[in-house]
Amino acid sequence: MVLAVYLLFSVACFFTIHEHYFMERMQFLREPRKGECFHEFFTYLYDSEYNTFLNQYQDASLQDTFQMTIDYEAGQMISFGEKNEAEDQSVLDLFPPMRFCKAASKKSRRYLCSGGFIDRKGITMDHPFTGWLLENAYLLNRYFQRQLQQIVHCLCYGYAENIIRECNEIRQQLMSLPECHGVDVGSLPQMGRNDFWYADAD
Repeated sequence: MVLAVYLLFSVACFFTIHEHYFMERMQFLREPRKGECFHEFFTYLYDSEYNTFLNQYQDASLQDTFQMTIDYEAGQMISFGEKNEAEDQSVLDLFPPMRFCKAASKKSRRYLCSGGFIDRKGITMDHPFTGWLLENAYLLNRYFQRQLQQIVHCLCYGYAENIIRECNEIRQQLMSLPECHGVDVGSLPQMGRNDFWYADAD
């Protein structure tokens, strides 16, 4: 009982101490991409050593609490709506916190993510590649863990060119195998530059 109270107190203190940072970061995700603010992007999206844990903690919380929607037409803005509890998103538990978002429009659905990893605010859930990835994630995790880890790593930390090369190579690997253990390799889309959003192209 004492331990439970202590843990609850510790969590409350942790959130209180960092609440201002969490609120600032959430506001940053809501705003359109503005110029070449690399320091700001790096701090809020990726990692100074201190912020690594905080960012991952908040991303996991946001993924569990909200339905995030990404709007590339508005400069890669993320909005936070009420989560549909009837919709099963348990497959996301196989992935690290990656800010999976639904597309705000048909045009936004064309983009998997930003072409540059430093300003990548989210991954579009209903892009064809992500749809394939989530649909096959359980089987990939069971039979092709190395390839799944490669995909996750490049989606988190790769530029568009790296993602295109890695994912298309994995596609060729899987297609060449005589046995894919139920993974639907035939519907895995080939990636290209048009699958990525670039701020200077809007």
